Amino acid sequence: MTAARASSGNALAPGSTGVDRAAITRAQVALVAVSTALQLAALAFAGNSLAAGTTARQVFSTVEMVLVVALVLVAVAIVRWAADQPAPAATVARLTLASVILCTLGDFINRNYPGHSYQWDEVIRHSYLVTSIVAFAPGYALVVVANRRATAAVVPVRTAGMTVVVAAVLGLGGFVTSYDPAVAAAANVAMAVYAMVLGALAGSCLWLGRTYGWRSSAVVVAGCLLAVVADWLIATFWIHGTGYPTVEHANWIIYFASLAMIARLPFLVADGRSPARGTTPRKR
Repeated sequence: MTAARASSGNALAPGSTGVDRAAITRAQVALVAVSTALQLAALAFAGNSLAAGTTARQVFSTVEMVLVVALVLVAVAIVRWAADQPAPAATVARLTLASVILCTLGDFINRNYPGHSYQWDEVIRHSYLVTSIVAFAPGYALVVVANRRATAAVVPVRTAGMTVVVAAVLGLGGFVTSYDPAVAAAANVAMAVYAMVLGALAGSCLWLGRTYGWRSSAVVVAGCLLAVVADWLIATFWIHGTGYPTVEHANWIIYFASLAMIARLPFLVADGRSPARGTTPRKR
Protein backbone atom coordinates (compact mmCIF):
# COMPACT_ATOMS: atom_id res chain seq x y z
CA MET A 1 0.00 0.00 0.00
CA THR A 2 2.83 2.37 0.90
CA ALA A 3 4.61 1.68 -2.39
CA ALA A 4 1.43 2.27 -4.37
CA ARG A 5 0.87 5.60 -2.63
CA ALA A 6 4.43 6.64 -3.25
CA SER A 7 4.11 5.78 -6.92
CA SER A 8 0.92 7.83 -7.24
CA GLY A 9 2.47 10.74 -5.39
CA ASN A 10 5.53 10.78 -7.62
CA ALA A 11 3.31 10.72 -10.69
CA LEU A 12 1.40 13.78 -9.51
CA ALA A 13 4.26 15.93 -8.29
CA PRO A 14 6.75 17.88 -10.39
CA GLY A 15 9.97 15.96 -11.00
CA SER A 16 13.52 17.01 -11.83
CA THR A 17 12.25 18.56 -15.07
CA GLY A 18 10.08 20.96 -13.08
CA VAL A 19 6.96 20.17 -15.13
CA ASP A 20 3.78 20.21 -13.05
CA ARG A 21 1.20 17.59 -14.05
CA ALA A 22 -1.64 19.58 -12.50
CA ALA A 23 -0.68 22.57 -14.63
CA ILE A 24 -0.75 20.37 -17.73
CA THR A 25 -4.25 19.20 -16.85
CA ARG A 26 -5.44 22.77 -16.31
CA ALA A 27 -4.00 23.79 -19.67
CA GLN A 28 -5.76 20.92 -21.44
CA VAL A 29 -9.10 21.70 -19.81
CA ALA A 30 -8.75 25.39 -20.67
CA LEU A 31 -7.88 24.67 -24.30
CA VAL A 32 -10.83 22.28 -24.73
CA ALA A 33 -13.16 24.84 -23.13
CA VAL A 34 -11.94 27.67 -25.38
CA SER A 35 -12.10 25.48 -28.49
CA THR A 36 -15.62 24.33 -27.68
CA ALA A 37 -16.81 27.87 -26.96
CA LEU A 38 -15.33 29.06 -30.26
CA GLN A 39 -17.22 26.44 -32.27
CA LEU A 40 -20.48 26.97 -30.40
CA ALA A 41 -20.20 30.70 -31.03
CA ALA A 42 -19.64 30.02 -34.72
CA LEU A 43 -22.69 27.77 -34.83
CA ALA A 44 -24.84 30.35 -33.07
CA PHE A 45 -23.72 33.61 -34.65
CA ALA A 46 -21.47 33.15 -37.69
CA GLY A 47 -24.11 32.17 -40.22
CA ASN A 48 -22.65 32.49 -43.74
CA SER A 49 -19.86 34.85 -42.70
CA LEU A 50 -17.39 31.94 -42.53
CA ALA A 51 -17.86 30.86 -46.11
CA ALA A 52 -14.84 29.28 -47.79
CA GLY A 53 -12.42 31.81 -49.24
CA THR A 54 -13.52 34.74 -47.09
CA THR A 55 -11.19 36.68 -44.82
CA ALA A 56 -13.32 35.69 -41.83
CA ARG A 57 -12.83 32.03 -42.71
CA GLN A 58 -9.07 32.47 -42.96
CA VAL A 59 -8.95 34.15 -39.56
CA PHE A 60 -11.20 31.52 -37.98
CA SER A 61 -9.09 28.71 -39.41
CA THR A 62 -5.93 30.35 -38.09
CA VAL A 63 -7.39 30.56 -34.58
CA GLU A 64 -8.20 26.85 -34.80
CA MET A 65 -4.61 26.12 -35.80
CA VAL A 66 -3.27 28.19 -32.91
CA LEU A 67 -5.33 26.08 -30.51
CA VAL A 68 -4.03 22.84 -32.02
CA VAL A 69 -0.43 24.06 -31.85
CA ALA A 70 -1.08 24.83 -28.18
CA LEU A 71 -2.09 21.18 -27.73
CA VAL A 72 1.21 20.19 -29.34
CA LEU A 73 3.06 22.34 -26.80
CA VAL A 74 1.11 20.64 -24.00
CA ALA A 75 2.11 17.26 -25.44
CA VAL A 76 5.73 18.43 -25.38
CA ALA A 77 5.28 19.29 -21.69
CA ILE A 78 3.92 15.79 -21.10
CA VAL A 79 7.04 14.31 -22.72
CA ARG A 80 9.17 16.40 -20.36
CA TRP A 81 7.07 15.30 -17.40
CA ALA A 82 7.33 11.66 -18.47
CA ALA A 83 11.13 11.90 -18.49
CA ASP A 84 10.92 11.41 -14.71
CA GLN A 85 8.74 8.30 -15.10
CA PRO A 86 9.58 4.67 -15.89
CA ALA A 87 10.40 3.79 -19.50
CA PRO A 88 6.89 2.77 -20.65
CA ALA A 89 5.41 6.17 -19.77
CA ALA A 90 8.28 8.04 -21.42
CA THR A 91 8.02 5.98 -24.60
CA VAL A 92 4.25 6.37 -24.76
CA ALA A 93 4.59 10.14 -24.26
CA ARG A 94 6.89 10.41 -27.28
CA LEU A 95 4.52 8.34 -29.40
CA THR A 96 1.51 10.46 -28.46
CA LEU A 97 3.46 13.65 -29.17
CA ALA A 98 4.32 12.35 -32.65
CA SER A 99 0.64 11.49 -33.14
CA VAL A 100 -0.51 14.98 -32.16
CA ILE A 101 2.04 16.55 -34.51
CA LEU A 102 0.84 14.43 -37.44
CA CYS A 103 -2.79 15.26 -36.64
CA THR A 104 -1.83 18.94 -36.55
CA LEU A 105 -0.47 18.56 -40.07
CA GLY A 106 -3.78 16.97 -41.06
CA ASP A 107 -5.62 19.89 -39.49
CA PHE A 108 -3.53 22.34 -41.49
CA ILE A 109 -4.47 20.53 -44.71
CA ASN A 110 -8.13 20.57 -43.69
CA ARG A 111 -8.09 24.32 -43.08
CA ASN A 112 -7.82 24.46 -46.89
CA TYR A 113 -6.05 27.81 -47.08
CA PRO A 114 -5.50 27.49 -50.88
CA GLY A 115 -9.25 26.94 -51.42
CA HIS A 116 -8.89 23.56 -53.13
CA SER A 117 -11.90 21.52 -54.20
CA TYR A 118 -12.56 18.48 -56.39
CA GLN A 119 -8.86 17.54 -56.38
CA TRP A 120 -9.50 13.80 -56.64
CA ASP A 121 -12.55 13.61 -58.87
CA GLU A 122 -15.76 15.43 -59.73
CA VAL A 123 -17.68 13.85 -56.86
CA ILE A 124 -15.94 14.90 -53.63
CA ARG A 125 -16.03 18.68 -53.38
CA HIS A 126 -14.19 18.83 -50.05
CA SER A 127 -11.27 16.87 -51.46
CA TYR A 128 -8.80 18.17 -48.87
CA LEU A 129 -10.48 15.88 -46.34
CA VAL A 130 -9.19 12.91 -48.31
CA THR A 131 -5.77 14.48 -48.79
CA SER A 132 -5.37 14.94 -45.03
CA ILE A 133 -5.55 11.17 -44.57
CA VAL A 134 -1.84 11.06 -45.40
CA ALA A 135 -1.27 12.71 -41.98
CA PHE A 136 -4.18 11.42 -39.92
CA ALA A 137 -3.75 7.73 -40.80
CA PRO A 138 -0.16 7.45 -39.49
CA GLY A 139 -1.10 9.78 -36.63
CA TYR A 140 -3.79 7.47 -35.32
CA ALA A 141 -1.71 4.40 -36.16
CA LEU A 142 0.86 5.77 -33.71
CA VAL A 143 -1.86 5.90 -31.04
CA VAL A 144 -2.51 2.20 -31.66
CA VAL A 145 1.23 1.57 -31.25
CA ALA A 146 1.25 3.65 -28.05
CA ASN A 147 -1.73 1.72 -26.68
CA ARG A 148 0.07 -1.51 -27.48
CA ARG A 149 3.26 -0.31 -25.79
CA ALA A 150 1.24 0.70 -22.74
CA THR A 151 -0.40 -2.72 -22.43
CA ALA A 152 2.27 -5.14 -23.71
CA ALA A 153 2.98 -6.53 -20.24
CA VAL A 154 -0.61 -7.72 -19.83
CA VAL A 155 -2.11 -8.26 -23.30
CA PRO A 156 -0.46 -11.15 -25.22
CA VAL A 157 0.89 -10.52 -28.71
CA ARG A 158 -1.57 -12.97 -30.24
CA THR A 159 -4.54 -11.31 -28.56
CA ALA A 160 -3.38 -7.87 -29.66
CA GLY A 161 -2.87 -9.07 -33.22
CA MET A 162 -6.31 -10.67 -33.40
CA THR A 163 -7.86 -7.49 -32.03
CA VAL A 164 -6.23 -5.37 -34.72
CA VAL A 165 -7.28 -7.74 -37.52
CA VAL A 166 -10.90 -8.04 -36.39
CA ALA A 167 -11.25 -4.32 -35.66
CA ALA A 168 -9.67 -3.37 -38.99
CA VAL A 169 -12.09 -5.65 -40.85
CA LEU A 170 -15.00 -4.06 -39.00
CA GLY A 171 -13.64 -0.62 -39.91
CA LEU A 172 -13.43 -1.68 -43.54
CA GLY A 173 -17.04 -2.84 -43.29
CA GLY A 174 -17.99 0.62 -42.13
CA PHE A 175 -16.31 2.10 -45.18
CA VAL A 176 -18.21 -0.28 -47.47
CA THR A 177 -21.52 1.11 -46.20
CA SER A 178 -20.61 4.52 -47.69
CA TYR A 179 -18.68 3.29 -50.71
CA ASP A 180 -19.36 5.26 -53.88
CA PRO A 181 -18.00 3.72 -57.11
CA ALA A 182 -18.12 7.15 -58.76
CA VAL A 183 -15.37 8.36 -56.43
CA ALA A 184 -11.81 8.14 -57.74
CA ALA A 185 -10.17 4.78 -57.02
CA ALA A 186 -7.21 6.37 -55.19
CA ALA A 187 -9.56 8.32 -52.90
CA ASN A 188 -11.58 5.19 -52.14
CA VAL A 189 -8.42 3.24 -51.32
CA ALA A 190 -7.21 6.02 -49.01
CA MET A 191 -10.54 6.13 -47.19
CA ALA A 192 -10.66 2.32 -46.92
CA VAL A 193 -7.20 2.18 -45.36
CA TYR A 194 -8.10 5.02 -43.01
CA ALA A 195 -11.27 3.22 -41.95
CA MET A 196 -9.18 0.19 -41.00
CA VAL A 197 -6.82 2.35 -38.96
CA LEU A 198 -9.77 3.88 -37.11
CA GLY A 199 -11.15 0.40 -36.49
CA ALA A 200 -7.82 -0.65 -35.00
CA LEU A 201 -7.81 2.50 -32.86
CA ALA A 202 -11.21 1.63 -31.42
CA GLY A 203 -10.21 -2.00 -30.92
CA SER A 204 -7.06 -1.06 -29.03
CA CYS A 205 -9.26 0.41 -26.30
CA LEU A 206 -9.93 -3.19 -25.22
CA TRP A 207 -6.25 -3.50 -24.29
CA LEU A 208 -6.43 -0.41 -22.09
CA GLY A 209 -9.54 -1.62 -20.29
CA ARG A 210 -8.02 -5.03 -19.67
CA THR A 211 -4.71 -3.63 -18.44
CA TYR A 212 -5.74 -0.66 -16.32
CA GLY A 213 -9.44 -1.18 -15.70
CA TRP A 214 -12.21 0.66 -17.49
CA ARG A 215 -12.64 3.30 -14.82
CA SER A 216 -8.97 4.28 -14.73
CA SER A 217 -8.63 4.27 -18.52
CA ALA A 218 -11.99 5.97 -19.20
CA VAL A 219 -10.55 9.32 -20.33
CA VAL A 220 -8.07 7.84 -22.80
CA VAL A 221 -10.58 5.27 -24.07
CA ALA A 222 -13.16 8.03 -24.55
CA GLY A 223 -10.56 10.04 -26.47
CA CYS A 224 -9.87 7.16 -28.86
CA LEU A 225 -13.57 6.49 -29.43
CA LEU A 226 -14.40 10.17 -29.88
CA ALA A 227 -11.71 10.40 -32.56
CA VAL A 228 -13.53 7.63 -34.42
CA VAL A 229 -16.88 9.39 -33.96
CA ALA A 230 -15.41 12.66 -35.26
CA ASP A 231 -14.27 10.98 -38.47
CA TRP A 232 -17.59 9.17 -38.81
CA LEU A 233 -19.26 12.59 -38.83
CA ILE A 234 -16.89 13.70 -41.59
CA ALA A 235 -17.52 10.61 -43.71
CA THR A 236 -21.29 10.70 -43.26
CA PHE A 237 -22.16 14.40 -43.33
CA TRP A 238 -19.19 16.15 -44.93
CA ILE A 239 -17.49 14.02 -47.57
CA HIS A 240 -20.60 12.16 -48.73
CA GLY A 241 -23.28 14.34 -47.16
CA THR A 242 -24.62 17.88 -47.19
CA GLY A 243 -24.09 18.79 -43.54
CA TYR A 244 -21.31 21.31 -44.18
CA PRO A 245 -20.62 23.76 -42.55
CA THR A 246 -22.57 22.73 -39.42
CA VAL A 247 -20.85 19.36 -39.25
CA GLU A 248 -17.46 21.10 -39.37
CA HIS A 249 -18.09 22.80 -36.05
CA ALA A 250 -19.60 19.71 -34.42
CA ASN A 251 -16.70 17.62 -35.65
CA TRP A 252 -14.11 20.03 -34.30
CA ILE A 253 -15.63 20.06 -30.81
CA ILE A 254 -15.41 16.26 -30.62
CA TYR A 255 -12.07 15.95 -32.38
CA PHE A 256 -10.21 18.58 -30.35
CA ALA A 257 -11.39 17.06 -27.07
CA SER A 258 -10.36 13.60 -28.27
CA LEU A 259 -6.84 14.79 -29.04
CA ALA A 260 -6.45 16.22 -25.54
CA MET A 261 -7.78 13.02 -23.96
CA ILE A 262 -5.51 10.72 -25.97
CA ALA A 263 -2.51 12.84 -24.98
CA ARG A 264 -3.14 11.80 -21.34
CA LEU A 265 -2.15 8.20 -22.03
CA PRO A 266 1.29 8.64 -20.38
CA PHE A 267 -0.45 9.63 -17.14
CA LEU A 268 -2.50 6.43 -17.24
CA VAL A 269 0.65 4.38 -17.75
CA ALA A 270 2.51 6.12 -14.92
CA ASP A 271 -0.40 5.76 -12.48
CA GLY A 272 -1.44 2.23 -13.33
CA ARG A 273 1.81 0.39 -13.90
CA SER A 274 5.34 0.97 -12.75
CA PRO A 275 7.66 -2.00 -13.47
CA ALA A 276 10.67 -0.24 -11.97
CA ARG A 277 8.87 -0.12 -8.64
CA GLY A 278 7.50 -3.62 -8.90
CA THR A 279 3.84 -2.63 -9.11
CA THR A 280 1.27 -3.95 -11.58
CA PRO A 281 -1.95 -2.64 -13.08
CA ARG A 282 -4.89 -2.67 -10.72
CA LYS A 283 -7.44 -5.34 -11.56
CA ARG A 284 -11.06 -4.26 -11.85
